[in-house]
Amino acid sequence: MLSAGNGAKEVVYHEYAHTIEHLNLRWILLWLDEGTAEFYGYTRFEGHKIYLGAPTVRFLELRSRTPDPIEKMITMSDLSPSYNGEFFYAESWALVHLLIYGPGMDGGKKLDQFLDLLGKGIEQKKAFQQVFGDFRRLDKALASYMLQPTFTTTVLKSDPQIDEKAFVSRTMSVAETEAELGGYHLWIHNFPVARSLVEQALKSDPKLGLAHENMGFLDFADGKDAEAAEEFAQAYALDGTLYLSLFDKTMLSPLATSGNVDDMNAFGAALGKVLQLNPDFAPAYVQLARLALRENDFSSALTAARKAEELEPSRAGYHLLTGQILRRMGKGADAAVAAKFVADRWVGPDHDEAVELWNGVPAEERPAGESILEMVPKDTQTVEGTVKSVNCADQGWAFVLNHNGQSLTFHRKGAYVAGFSDTIWYGEDHFSLCHHLEGMRTVIRYRPPSDASYAGDIVDLGIRDDLPKVPDASKSPASP
Repeated sequence: MLSAGNGAKEVVYHEYAHTIEHLNLRWILLWLDEGTAEFYGYTRFEGHKIYLGAPTVRFLELRSRTPDPIEKMITMSDLSPSYNGEFFYAESWALVHLLIYGPGMDGGKKLDQFLDLLGKGIEQKKAFQQVFGDFRRLDKALASYMLQPTFTTTVLKSDPQIDEKAFVSRTMSVAETEAELGGYHLWIHNFPVARSLVEQALKSDPKLGLAHENMGFLDFADGKDAEAAEEFAQAYALDGTLYLSLFDKTMLSPLATSGNVDDMNAFGAALGKVLQLNPDFAPAYVQLARLALRENDFSSALTAARKAEELEPSRAGYHLLTGQILRRMGKGADAAVAAKFVADRWVGPDHDEAVELWNGVPAEERPAGESILEMVPKDTQTVEGTVKSVNCADQGWAFVLNHNGQSLTFHRKGAYVAGFSDTIWYGEDHFSLCHHLEGMRTVIRYRPPSDASYAGDIVDLGIRDDLPKVPDASKSPASP
């Protein structure tokens, strides 16, 4: 048995496996997502050999308690009450390992069959039993498998011809090093350290595009949009390869919301330049879809939305974007399929958005006999409106909603869930509840307040990125 690792490289391999999975699968079950990431996270490179299947460092957890029934384990989400991080990682790894190396598993071929059924839309319990058989029988097999003293591994030969001296390399300047380090801290949201490093990079080289780009993101995080737009513009002017700077500068400009034909054409052209720099940048396709809707071009909107969905299939909101466009095109049955797909596979705000789409499709157009369960936290009330203001100070935190012309103030009391549409242009890397939310539609679930000075304590809130309204053709200027 190969010894388990215990270092930073395992974390890197684990997260890299997640990245590959999410780029190639429309959706992946939590146990399979974490189990396969753990499986590949402990890959070993020794000499000219690669070892797959070494046990996770968490395998000692397998001896600490009885494993969860597989039928229960495969339905867990990160919001499940019974979800336990360390043990769940360990038993997910053990289940994936069993389904690859266990008796009768054909070296993982059965796991491939299971994935194929999931891709065809077969419900996972049904698919699991169809491929692997009775749950109780497999429970016993897994319990025994987890207690093994050794585990099977696969040995692959690595290419001995790799010559590191042939790699192209160069020495980075001090400014570039500071900018790259600043970028690392920026993307892990360690803003004070990031700002210090980026400021030093700009002092070392005021004409370094990457440093200006990172400063733009830092200003954006602080709600300083004008300063951020200026930094992004300067970054792109200095380095024409910085597609993120071009995209963010464009999205912060009036072009992004203008209804003027010339402005919309310029907006589309700018997005086209972004995609020339990075053809796989899905958010640009999302914005092209939204632009096409504003131009009343449903066909182009659907094409762009499907491209975004293809590029990042793990984003529930991209599937829902396609569904919303289909609904506007009068294809309610297809929209309902998209809603059901997401609702059956995602929880939280993604699930809530899927419910909205489903409910927006006429009942007679939904699949016969199908339904979607709405997940509402116990003992909560629901209100919808647009964001009026947010106060993020630790003392006096308040979220103010405009509900039918009435201002409702909500506070937080303990933990709460906050989510947002995947199609919001600045995405999860730069999302904040403190800035850029004014005017956005929000659904809040709350519990009664402790006093009458405010509306309630937030339990769950979802920020929606509604599609633009289609122009009213009847109000268009008459042709000459």
